[in-house]
Amino acid sequence: MIKLPIRTYFFIVLLAGFAGCADKKGFNPSPEVKIIQPAESINITVPDSVLVKARLFDEDTLREVSLNLLDRDKQPVSGSVIFRPDSTDYTLHYDYPINDTLVETGTYYLQVSAYDGGRQFARNVKAHIQGVEKRVQGFIVIRGENEYLTLERYNADFKRIKKQSFLTDYHTSRFHSPRKLLFLAGAAQTPLKVIHMEDIVTQWEKSFSADRDYHFMDNMILSGNKLLTSYYSKQESAVYNFSGNRMKDIQLENSYFPGKMALSGEYIFLERISYGFTERKLGVYYRETAAHAESYQIAANDVFAMKAFNNDSLFMAARAGESHKLMLFNNETKVFSSLKTFQSKPMQLILRDKNSFLISTAKHIYNYHIKNDYLQMIHSGQKKIIRYDKVNDRVYILYESRVEVIDATLGLTANSFPLQEEITDFHLFYNR
Repeated sequence: MIKLPIRTYFFIVLLAGFAGCADKKGFNPSPEVKIIQPAESINITVPDSVLVKARLFDEDTLREVSLNLLDRDKQPVSGSVIFRPDSTDYTLHYDYPINDTLVETGTYYLQVSAYDGGRQFARNVKAHIQGVEKRVQGFIVIRGENEYLTLERYNADFKRIKKQSFLTDYHTSRFHSPRKLLFLAGAAQTPLKVIHMEDIVTQWEKSFSADRDYHFMDNMILSGNKLLTSYYSKQESAVYNFSGNRMKDIQLENSYFPGKMALSGEYIFLERISYGFTERKLGVYYRETAAHAESYQIAANDVFAMKAFNNDSLFMAARAGESHKLMLFNNETKVFSSLKTFQSKPMQLILRDKNSFLISTAKHIYNYHIKNDYLQMIHSGQKKIIRYDKVNDRVYILYESRVEVIDATLGLTANSFPLQEEITDFHLFYNR
Protein backbone atom coordinates (compact mmCIF):
# COMPACT_ATOMS: atom_id res chain seq x y z
CA MET A 1 0.00 0.00 0.00
CA ILE A 2 1.33 3.40 -1.02
CA LYS A 3 1.28 6.08 1.66
CA LEU A 4 0.53 9.61 0.39
CA PRO A 5 1.62 12.82 2.06
CA ILE A 6 -1.22 14.50 3.92
CA ARG A 7 -1.17 17.56 1.54
CA THR A 8 -1.55 15.29 -1.52
CA TYR A 9 -4.46 13.50 0.11
CA PHE A 10 -6.36 16.74 0.75
CA PHE A 11 -5.66 17.90 -2.84
CA ILE A 12 -7.19 14.69 -4.28
CA VAL A 13 -10.27 15.05 -2.08
CA LEU A 14 -10.71 18.66 -3.26
CA LEU A 15 -10.54 17.62 -6.94
CA ALA A 16 -13.09 14.88 -6.34
CA GLY A 17 -15.42 17.43 -4.80
CA PHE A 18 -15.20 19.65 -7.87
CA ALA A 19 -15.82 16.67 -10.14
CA GLY A 20 -18.91 15.77 -8.14
CA CYS A 21 -20.29 19.31 -8.53
CA ALA A 22 -20.30 18.94 -12.31
CA ASP A 23 -22.91 16.20 -11.98
CA LYS A 24 -25.16 18.20 -9.73
CA LYS A 25 -28.24 20.08 -10.86
CA GLY A 26 -26.78 23.45 -9.92
CA PHE A 27 -24.32 23.45 -12.82
CA ASN A 28 -25.87 25.05 -15.94
CA PRO A 29 -23.84 24.82 -19.18
CA SER A 30 -24.71 27.10 -22.10
CA PRO A 31 -27.18 25.85 -24.72
CA GLU A 32 -25.74 24.19 -27.81
CA VAL A 33 -26.56 25.65 -31.24
CA LYS A 34 -25.72 23.97 -34.53
CA ILE A 35 -26.71 25.72 -37.78
CA ILE A 36 -27.33 23.13 -40.50
CA GLN A 37 -28.54 25.50 -43.22
CA PRO A 38 -27.67 27.92 -44.83
CA ALA A 39 -23.98 27.43 -45.51
CA GLU A 40 -21.36 30.01 -44.58
CA SER A 41 -21.06 33.02 -46.95
CA ILE A 42 -24.41 32.46 -48.64
CA ASN A 43 -25.34 34.91 -51.42
CA ILE A 44 -28.81 36.51 -51.26
CA THR A 45 -30.48 38.88 -53.71
CA VAL A 46 -33.36 41.01 -52.40
CA PRO A 47 -36.25 40.16 -52.42
CA ASP A 48 -35.71 36.55 -51.34
CA SER A 49 -36.14 34.15 -48.45
CA VAL A 50 -33.60 31.86 -46.78
CA LEU A 51 -34.40 28.48 -45.27
CA VAL A 52 -32.79 28.34 -41.82
CA LYS A 53 -32.33 24.94 -40.18
CA ALA A 54 -30.70 24.51 -36.79
CA ARG A 55 -30.50 21.98 -33.92
CA LEU A 56 -30.53 23.29 -30.38
CA PHE A 57 -29.87 21.36 -27.16
CA ASP A 58 -29.74 22.18 -23.49
CA GLU A 59 -29.63 20.25 -20.22
CA ASP A 60 -32.30 22.62 -18.93
CA THR A 61 -35.41 23.70 -20.82
CA LEU A 62 -34.89 26.00 -23.82
CA ARG A 63 -37.00 29.01 -22.97
CA GLU A 64 -36.43 31.10 -26.09
CA VAL A 65 -34.90 30.72 -29.55
CA SER A 66 -34.48 33.83 -31.71
CA LEU A 67 -33.53 34.39 -35.35
CA ASN A 68 -31.99 37.73 -36.37
CA LEU A 69 -30.45 39.46 -39.36
CA LEU A 70 -27.43 41.52 -38.23
CA ASP A 71 -25.39 44.09 -40.14
CA ARG A 72 -21.59 43.98 -40.44
CA ASP A 73 -21.31 45.65 -37.01
CA LYS A 74 -23.47 42.85 -35.52
CA GLN A 75 -26.39 45.24 -34.99
CA PRO A 76 -29.98 44.06 -35.71
CA VAL A 77 -31.34 45.14 -39.08
CA SER A 78 -34.95 44.21 -38.34
CA GLY A 79 -37.04 42.69 -35.57
CA SER A 80 -36.28 39.27 -34.10
CA VAL A 81 -38.32 36.18 -34.96
CA ILE A 82 -39.00 34.53 -31.59
CA PHE A 83 -39.77 30.86 -30.84
CA ARG A 84 -40.54 29.38 -27.43
CA PRO A 85 -39.82 25.63 -27.64
CA ASP A 86 -40.13 24.82 -23.90
CA SER A 87 -38.08 21.64 -24.41
CA THR A 88 -34.49 20.46 -24.09
CA ASP A 89 -34.16 19.48 -27.77
CA TYR A 90 -35.46 21.72 -30.55
CA THR A 91 -35.18 21.75 -34.35
CA LEU A 92 -35.57 25.15 -35.99
CA HIS A 93 -36.98 25.07 -39.53
CA TYR A 94 -37.99 28.52 -40.77
CA ASP A 95 -38.16 30.28 -44.14
CA TYR A 96 -36.75 33.69 -43.23
CA PRO A 97 -37.95 36.49 -45.59
CA ILE A 98 -35.46 39.14 -46.75
CA ASN A 99 -37.81 41.23 -48.85
CA ASP A 100 -37.21 44.75 -47.53
CA THR A 101 -35.96 46.69 -50.55
CA LEU A 102 -34.37 49.24 -48.21
CA VAL A 103 -31.72 46.66 -47.21
CA GLU A 104 -28.47 47.84 -48.81
CA THR A 105 -25.81 45.73 -50.53
CA GLY A 106 -23.22 44.43 -48.06
CA THR A 107 -22.13 41.80 -45.55
CA TYR A 108 -24.65 40.58 -42.99
CA TYR A 109 -25.04 37.74 -40.48
CA LEU A 110 -27.94 35.37 -39.85
CA GLN A 111 -27.89 34.66 -36.13
CA VAL A 112 -29.59 31.81 -34.24
CA SER A 113 -29.65 32.38 -30.48
CA ALA A 114 -30.83 30.13 -27.61
CA TYR A 115 -31.69 31.06 -24.03
CA ASP A 116 -32.54 28.68 -21.17
CA GLY A 117 -33.46 31.19 -18.50
CA GLY A 118 -29.92 31.48 -17.17
CA ARG A 119 -27.47 31.34 -20.06
CA GLN A 120 -27.53 32.39 -23.70
CA PHE A 121 -25.53 31.21 -26.70
CA ALA A 122 -25.60 32.23 -30.37
CA ARG A 123 -24.06 31.19 -33.67
CA ASN A 124 -23.80 33.28 -36.84
CA VAL A 125 -23.66 32.50 -40.55
CA LYS A 126 -22.17 35.17 -42.82
CA ALA A 127 -24.38 36.29 -45.72
CA HIS A 128 -23.63 38.55 -48.69
CA ILE A 129 -26.79 40.46 -49.62
CA GLN A 130 -27.29 42.15 -52.96
CA GLY A 131 -29.74 45.00 -52.44
CA VAL A 132 -31.94 46.66 -55.01
CA GLU A 133 -30.88 49.84 -56.77
CA LYS A 134 -33.72 52.06 -55.68
CA ARG A 135 -35.37 55.18 -56.99
CA VAL A 136 -38.75 56.78 -56.51
CA GLN A 137 -40.90 55.42 -59.32
CA GLY A 138 -43.97 57.49 -58.69
CA PHE A 139 -46.83 58.50 -56.44
CA ILE A 140 -50.38 57.50 -55.68
CA VAL A 141 -52.56 60.54 -55.04
CA ILE A 142 -55.84 60.17 -53.12
CA ARG A 143 -58.85 62.47 -53.46
CA GLY A 144 -62.14 62.21 -51.60
CA GLU A 145 -65.09 63.43 -53.67
CA ASN A 146 -68.56 63.09 -52.10
CA GLU A 147 -69.30 59.34 -52.21
CA TYR A 148 -66.25 58.57 -54.33
CA LEU A 149 -62.61 57.96 -53.54
CA THR A 150 -60.35 58.63 -56.51
CA LEU A 151 -56.85 57.14 -56.82
CA GLU A 152 -54.45 58.63 -59.37
CA ARG A 153 -51.04 57.30 -60.28
CA TYR A 154 -48.32 59.85 -61.09
CA ASN A 155 -44.76 59.40 -62.29
CA ALA A 156 -41.74 60.79 -60.42
CA ASP A 157 -42.35 64.26 -61.94
CA PHE A 158 -45.98 64.34 -60.76
CA LYS A 159 -47.44 63.78 -64.23
CA ARG A 160 -50.67 61.76 -64.11
CA ILE A 161 -50.58 58.30 -65.70
CA LYS A 162 -53.78 56.61 -64.55
CA LYS A 163 -56.99 57.37 -62.66
CA GLN A 164 -59.53 55.08 -60.96
CA SER A 165 -62.55 55.93 -58.78
CA PHE A 166 -64.30 53.80 -56.18
CA LEU A 167 -67.85 54.23 -54.87
CA THR A 168 -67.13 53.96 -51.17
CA ASP A 169 -66.84 55.76 -47.85
CA TYR A 170 -63.16 54.92 -47.35
CA HIS A 171 -61.36 57.48 -45.26
CA THR A 172 -58.09 55.83 -44.24
CA SER A 173 -55.14 54.62 -46.28
CA ARG A 174 -51.96 52.79 -45.34
CA PHE A 175 -49.06 51.89 -47.57
CA HIS A 176 -46.42 49.16 -47.86
CA SER A 177 -43.68 50.10 -50.33
CA PRO A 178 -41.75 46.82 -50.96
CA ARG A 179 -44.90 45.12 -52.28
CA LYS A 180 -46.46 48.24 -53.83
CA LEU A 181 -49.73 47.75 -52.00
CA LEU A 182 -52.14 50.36 -50.74
CA PHE A 183 -54.43 49.41 -47.83
CA LEU A 184 -57.78 51.18 -47.59
CA ALA A 185 -59.94 50.96 -44.47
CA GLY A 186 -63.39 52.45 -44.22
CA ALA A 187 -66.07 53.05 -41.65
CA ALA A 188 -68.90 50.75 -40.59
CA GLN A 189 -69.36 47.58 -42.69
CA THR A 190 -66.90 48.72 -45.36
CA PRO A 191 -64.48 46.03 -46.59
CA LEU A 192 -60.77 46.26 -45.99
CA LYS A 193 -59.45 46.74 -49.53
CA VAL A 194 -55.92 46.18 -50.87
CA ILE A 195 -54.99 48.00 -54.08
CA HIS A 196 -52.04 47.16 -56.33
CA MET A 197 -50.50 50.58 -56.84
CA GLU A 198 -49.07 50.27 -60.35
CA ASP A 199 -52.33 49.07 -61.90
CA ILE A 200 -54.76 50.64 -59.36
CA VAL A 201 -56.77 47.42 -59.25
CA THR A 202 -58.13 45.58 -56.24
CA GLN A 203 -55.84 42.72 -55.23
CA TRP A 204 -58.06 41.45 -52.43
CA GLU A 205 -60.65 42.73 -50.01
CA LYS A 206 -61.94 41.46 -46.71
CA SER A 207 -65.59 41.86 -45.70
CA PHE A 208 -66.91 41.54 -42.18
CA SER A 209 -70.15 40.35 -40.67
CA ALA A 210 -73.05 42.61 -41.69
CA ASP A 211 -74.69 42.35 -38.28
CA ARG A 212 -71.73 43.98 -36.55
CA ASP A 213 -70.81 47.64 -36.69
CA TYR A 214 -67.10 47.31 -37.46
CA HIS A 215 -65.22 50.59 -37.43
CA PHE A 216 -61.63 50.45 -38.59
CA MET A 217 -59.33 52.64 -36.63
CA ASP A 218 -56.85 54.99 -38.30
CA ASN A 219 -54.23 52.41 -37.49
CA MET A 220 -52.44 49.83 -39.62
CA ILE A 221 -48.96 48.35 -39.38
CA LEU A 222 -47.25 46.16 -41.96
CA SER A 223 -44.51 43.67 -41.12
CA GLY A 224 -43.16 40.97 -43.41
CA ASN A 225 -46.19 39.36 -45.04
CA LYS A 226 -48.56 40.38 -42.24
CA LEU A 227 -50.96 43.27 -41.82
CA LEU A 228 -51.81 44.25 -38.25
CA THR A 229 -55.01 46.28 -38.03
CA SER A 230 -57.43 47.23 -35.28
CA TYR A 231 -61.17 47.82 -35.27
CA TYR A 232 -63.82 48.18 -32.62
CA SER A 233 -67.04 46.27 -32.33
CA LYS A 234 -65.84 43.30 -30.38
CA GLN A 235 -63.03 45.45 -28.92
CA GLU A 236 -60.25 43.55 -30.62
CA SER A 237 -57.29 43.81 -32.95
CA ALA A 238 -56.47 41.29 -35.64
CA VAL A 239 -53.49 40.18 -37.74
CA TYR A 240 -53.92 39.29 -41.41
CA ASN A 241 -51.52 38.05 -44.05
CA PHE A 242 -51.41 39.60 -47.50
CA SER A 243 -53.82 37.02 -48.97
CA GLY A 244 -56.51 38.33 -46.67
CA ASN A 245 -56.57 35.35 -44.32
CA ARG A 246 -57.10 36.12 -40.67
CA MET A 247 -54.23 34.84 -38.52
CA LYS A 248 -54.85 35.77 -34.87
CA ASP A 249 -56.71 38.18 -32.59
CA ILE A 250 -55.76 40.35 -29.67
CA GLN A 251 -58.71 40.38 -27.28
CA LEU A 252 -59.44 43.47 -25.18
CA GLU A 253 -61.63 43.97 -22.13
CA ASN A 254 -65.27 44.82 -22.87
CA SER A 255 -64.91 48.39 -21.63
CA TYR A 256 -61.95 49.27 -23.88
CA PHE A 257 -61.39 49.78 -27.60
CA PRO A 258 -58.04 49.81 -29.48
CA GLY A 259 -56.08 53.00 -30.19
CA LYS A 260 -52.59 53.52 -31.58
CA MET A 261 -50.19 50.61 -32.17
CA ALA A 262 -46.46 50.03 -32.58
CA LEU A 263 -44.31 46.98 -33.32
CA SER A 264 -40.94 46.08 -31.84
CA GLY A 265 -38.77 43.02 -32.39
CA GLU A 266 -40.72 40.87 -29.94
CA TYR A 267 -43.74 42.88 -28.84
CA ILE A 268 -46.90 44.60 -30.05
CA PHE A 269 -47.62 47.81 -28.13
CA LEU A 270 -51.32 48.72 -28.18
CA GLU A 271 -53.08 51.72 -26.65
CA ARG A 272 -56.34 50.67 -24.98
CA ILE A 273 -58.94 53.41 -24.45
CA SER A 274 -61.91 53.22 -22.10
CA TYR A 275 -65.32 53.99 -23.64
CA GLY A 276 -65.69 57.11 -21.53
CA PHE A 277 -62.22 58.29 -22.64
CA THR A 278 -61.36 58.56 -18.94
CA GLU A 279 -58.50 56.06 -19.01
CA ARG A 280 -55.72 54.97 -21.34
CA LYS A 281 -53.59 51.89 -20.86
CA LEU A 282 -50.57 50.58 -22.74
CA GLY A 283 -51.01 46.88 -23.46
CA VAL A 284 -47.88 44.85 -24.26
CA TYR A 285 -48.48 41.66 -26.29
CA TYR A 286 -46.20 38.99 -27.67
CA ARG A 287 -45.79 39.51 -31.40
CA GLU A 288 -45.86 35.85 -32.46
CA THR A 289 -48.73 34.61 -30.29
CA ALA A 290 -50.74 37.82 -29.65
CA ALA A 291 -50.82 36.77 -25.98
CA HIS A 292 -51.10 39.55 -23.40
CA ALA A 293 -47.94 40.23 -21.41
CA GLU A 294 -48.50 43.33 -19.25
CA SER A 295 -50.48 46.60 -18.97
CA TYR A 296 -49.44 50.09 -17.83
CA GLN A 297 -51.32 53.31 -17.18
CA ILE A 298 -50.72 56.14 -19.70
CA ALA A 299 -50.75 59.58 -18.10
CA ALA A 300 -52.04 61.41 -21.20
CA ASN A 301 -55.32 62.77 -22.57
CA ASP A 302 -54.56 61.84 -26.20
CA VAL A 303 -51.95 59.75 -28.00
CA PHE A 304 -51.28 61.00 -31.54
CA ALA A 305 -48.52 58.61 -32.66
CA MET A 306 -46.39 55.73 -31.34
CA LYS A 307 -43.08 54.35 -32.61
CA ALA A 308 -41.07 51.44 -31.14
CA PHE A 309 -37.36 51.30 -31.97
CA ASN A 310 -36.45 48.10 -30.15
CA ASN A 311 -37.84 45.85 -27.43
CA ASP A 312 -37.04 48.42 -24.75
CA SER A 313 -37.93 51.86 -26.19
CA LEU A 314 -41.38 53.09 -27.16
CA PHE A 315 -41.79 56.76 -28.13
CA MET A 316 -45.20 58.45 -28.00
CA ALA A 317 -46.44 61.82 -29.21
CA ALA A 318 -49.19 62.74 -26.76
CA ARG A 319 -51.15 65.48 -25.04
CA ALA A 320 -50.90 65.66 -21.27
CA GLY A 321 -53.08 68.42 -19.83
CA GLU A 322 -52.49 71.49 -22.01
CA SER A 323 -49.02 70.39 -23.16
CA HIS A 324 -48.00 68.42 -26.26
CA LYS A 325 -45.15 66.10 -25.39
CA LEU A 326 -42.75 63.50 -26.72
CA MET A 327 -42.81 60.68 -24.15
CA LEU A 328 -40.66 57.58 -23.72
CA PHE A 329 -41.77 54.26 -22.24
CA ASN A 330 -38.86 52.04 -21.18
CA ASN A 331 -40.08 48.45 -21.46
CA GLU A 332 -37.16 47.24 -19.34
CA THR A 333 -37.69 49.53 -16.34
CA LYS A 334 -41.47 49.92 -17.01
CA VAL A 335 -41.18 53.70 -16.55
CA PHE A 336 -42.71 56.58 -18.56
CA SER A 337 -40.71 59.80 -18.94
CA SER A 338 -41.31 63.13 -20.69
CA LEU A 339 -38.59 64.12 -23.18
CA LYS A 340 -39.69 67.23 -25.10
CA THR A 341 -42.57 69.73 -25.13
CA PHE A 342 -44.07 71.21 -28.34
CA GLN A 343 -46.19 74.32 -28.97
CA SER A 344 -48.39 72.52 -31.53
CA LYS A 345 -49.70 68.98 -31.84
CA PRO A 346 -47.06 66.37 -32.90
CA MET A 347 -48.85 64.26 -35.55
CA GLN A 348 -46.23 61.93 -37.07
CA LEU A 349 -43.18 60.01 -35.81
CA ILE A 350 -41.12 58.61 -38.70
CA LEU A 351 -38.05 56.40 -38.29
CA ARG A 352 -35.10 57.93 -40.13
CA ASP A 353 -32.27 55.64 -39.01
CA LYS A 354 -31.31 53.71 -35.88
CA ASN A 355 -30.18 56.93 -34.17
CA SER A 356 -32.86 59.46 -35.09
CA PHE A 357 -36.42 60.00 -36.25
CA LEU A 358 -38.56 62.79 -37.72
CA ILE A 359 -41.29 64.53 -35.74
CA SER A 360 -43.93 66.45 -37.69
CA THR A 361 -46.18 69.00 -35.97
CA ALA A 362 -48.75 71.28 -37.61
CA LYS A 363 -46.14 74.02 -38.03
CA HIS A 364 -42.68 72.39 -37.91
CA ILE A 365 -40.60 69.34 -38.82
CA TYR A 366 -37.88 68.23 -36.40
CA ASN A 367 -35.00 65.77 -36.36
CA TYR A 368 -34.84 64.07 -32.97
CA HIS A 369 -31.46 62.50 -32.14
CA ILE A 370 -32.15 59.69 -29.67
CA LYS A 371 -28.69 59.15 -28.18
CA ASN A 372 -28.06 62.84 -27.46
CA ASP A 373 -31.73 63.69 -26.70
CA TYR A 374 -31.34 66.59 -29.15
CA LEU A 375 -34.18 68.23 -31.11
CA GLN A 376 -33.28 70.03 -34.37
CA MET A 377 -35.89 72.00 -36.36
CA ILE A 378 -35.37 71.50 -40.11
CA HIS A 379 -38.54 73.06 -41.58
CA SER A 380 -41.27 75.55 -40.69
CA GLY A 381 -44.65 76.14 -42.33
CA GLN A 382 -48.35 75.22 -42.15
CA LYS A 383 -48.83 71.86 -43.89
CA LYS A 384 -51.07 68.80 -44.11
CA ILE A 385 -48.90 65.67 -44.01
CA ILE A 386 -45.37 64.51 -44.78
CA ARG A 387 -43.97 61.38 -46.44
CA TYR A 388 -40.35 60.25 -46.03
CA ASP A 389 -38.09 58.81 -48.74
CA LYS A 390 -35.60 56.80 -46.68
CA VAL A 391 -33.53 55.84 -49.72
CA ASN A 392 -32.64 59.42 -50.65
CA ASP A 393 -33.22 60.97 -47.20
CA ARG A 394 -35.88 63.34 -48.55
CA VAL A 395 -39.09 64.62 -46.95
CA TYR A 396 -42.16 65.20 -49.17
CA ILE A 397 -44.44 67.86 -47.68
CA LEU A 398 -48.07 68.26 -48.77
CA TYR A 399 -49.40 71.85 -48.74
CA GLU A 400 -52.71 73.12 -50.09
CA SER A 401 -51.46 73.72 -53.63
CA ARG A 402 -48.07 72.02 -53.92
CA VAL A 403 -45.76 69.22 -52.76
CA GLU A 404 -42.33 70.37 -51.61
CA VAL A 405 -39.27 68.10 -51.30
CA ILE A 406 -36.60 68.94 -48.71
CA ASP A 407 -33.32 67.47 -47.54
CA ALA A 408 -33.99 65.66 -44.23
CA THR A 409 -30.66 66.72 -42.71
CA LEU A 410 -30.35 70.35 -43.75
CA GLY A 411 -33.98 71.24 -44.44
CA LEU A 412 -33.09 72.79 -47.82
CA THR A 413 -35.63 72.58 -50.66
CA ALA A 414 -34.62 70.09 -53.36
CA ASN A 415 -37.74 70.22 -55.55
CA SER A 416 -41.34 71.43 -55.69
CA PHE A 417 -44.42 70.19 -57.57
CA PRO A 418 -47.49 72.44 -58.09
CA LEU A 419 -50.92 70.80 -57.71
CA GLN A 420 -53.78 71.57 -60.10
CA GLU A 421 -56.34 70.17 -57.65
CA GLU A 422 -56.41 69.82 -53.89
CA ILE A 423 -55.57 66.28 -52.73
CA THR A 424 -56.40 64.40 -49.55
CA ASP A 425 -53.31 62.22 -49.27
CA PHE A 426 -50.44 60.78 -51.29
CA HIS A 427 -47.91 57.92 -51.07
CA LEU A 428 -44.62 57.39 -52.88
CA PHE A 429 -43.27 54.03 -54.01
CA TYR A 430 -40.03 52.66 -55.43
CA ASN A 431 -39.04 50.73 -58.52
CA ARG A 432 -38.92 47.42 -56.62
